[in-house]
Amino acid sequence: MSLLVSTAALFFLSLHPLCIASAASTIAAASQSQSDYDRLEQVAILIRQGELTRAEAELNAILRRRASEPNALNFLGVIRARQKRMSEAEQLFLRALKSSPTLVGAYLNLGQLYLDNRNSERALWAFTEADKLAPGRANIAFSLAAIYALRREFERALLVLEKIPRASLGIEHLHLMLESYLELHRNEEAIALASPLKKLGAIAAEDAANFAALFARHDLFDEAIEILEAARKQTPNSYALLYNLGASYSQKRDFARAEEFLAAALVAKPDDVEALLALARVARAQEELEKALALLVRARKLAPDAPAVLYDFGVTALRMDLLLDALPIFEQLQRMQPGNPAYLYMLAATQLRRGEKVQAETLLRRYIELRPRDAAGYYLLGVTLHSLNRFADARRALEQSLALSSANPNAQYLLGLISDSEGDAENALRWLQRALKAEPSHAAAQTALGVVYFKQNNYSLARDTLERAIQLNPKDLRAHYQLGLVYGKLGDKERAKNMFAIADTLRDVQRNQESVGLKLIDPPQ
Repeated sequence: MSLLVSTAALFFLSLHPLCIASAASTIAAASQSQSDYDRLEQVAILIRQGELTRAEAELNAILRRRASEPNALNFLGVIRARQKRMSEAEQLFLRALKSSPTLVGAYLNLGQLYLDNRNSERALWAFTEADKLAPGRANIAFSLAAIYALRREFERALLVLEKIPRASLGIEHLHLMLESYLELHRNEEAIALASPLKKLGAIAAEDAANFAALFARHDLFDEAIEILEAARKQTPNSYALLYNLGASYSQKRDFARAEEFLAAALVAKPDDVEALLALARVARAQEELEKALALLVRARKLAPDAPAVLYDFGVTALRMDLLLDALPIFEQLQRMQPGNPAYLYMLAATQLRRGEKVQAETLLRRYIELRPRDAAGYYLLGVTLHSLNRFADARRALEQSLALSSANPNAQYLLGLISDSEGDAENALRWLQRALKAEPSHAAAQTALGVVYFKQNNYSLARDTLERAIQLNPKDLRAHYQLGLVYGKLGDKERAKNMFAIADTLRDVQRNQESVGLKLIDPPQ
């Protein structure tokens, strides 16, 4: 579950408004006349007010008399940037600097222009030059540090930020410092720096949500919750605080508290898709699938084409065996983003459940091309190939899955089944015992192990193993039937008869369940 953050990006801001003011502050020294000074002052005001046409007319009048006037060139560059004429803006800023190499505002504007065009190398040069001319200015230090953080050079970001006097630190500086400490795993320093944020009224609700999200992304949920709770004492009905509290508790797997806060967030912001989605995920984590599906139906009515809502709807429907509902969802997502690995995987899983095994194999091979180091892709391919009785191919896929991630008892279980089907009892026992060592409660592996013991005529061990399997899964038809055979071999005809009767009952129940039509959900309007 993702936590909310502010919609304002830290690294890619609009052209810095201080660039206009800083340029204006140098006008008296650079201009030849009081008239030009007054005009440039007026231009700065017009640009701030968005009256770009009038501002440009004033600048052109100045530049006709003095073509290299640096402040006029800088301001005209700001106008071109706001008009999205970036190449012209760059040339104008460079001309301003050629005319006046100490014009800090032109460097700042040029640096921001490069940032907006994702050219961090040139932006770094521009802000470094600005810092040389005006050392210690907090806004320049922040820009430099933000670029270093963008390049994941967090040590260098901190070196810049730590030079700013604490009294000059703003919210944006503090956020970037915390991010740098956390990315460097210097958690104690981050927690100490954030300590003032836990005081009543220290920061606004939206800022508290942003700081909490930062700590939560690094699994420091208690820190996140303390910041949020402090802010909530002042603004108890803030959606951002309530949502982030719910998300933090969800990630802590405290689902009761998570549901409490997410429900409150939904009250604060009725019919909010993010809150509905988060509540649905909490419900699904607790196996409350009907509840999760109902929440997702509401979310789909509000955002019928939102990929996150569709994906969660499809996953929940698949978990509920509503295959006729899940399939069109994943088909729609795959059409929307044909190369999205998650959508390919889930569509393959749905098709496999529907018995469309060849189609599932094709999708999974595409998935593996996109994610060749993902054990899950090879595992599901192995499951698919096993269901097609292509045991040699299935074995290769499952072994590759285990080579990438050994912690998969399901893959070991399937390899045990393949070995058993090929009459290789030794390898079957080895794989099944490995599966049970990794997951002692793996009922299917316990049943399969009992079957192998039965085939080896080791009836006492088969009995003990199958009885354990039934304890783990009282509805395991195969375990009951096989245990009936074992009791028969051991001469316990009454218990064998009882096991066969239970197996027959389970078979009838499963047959009836398979014949029930799948419930369809109304499609989005």
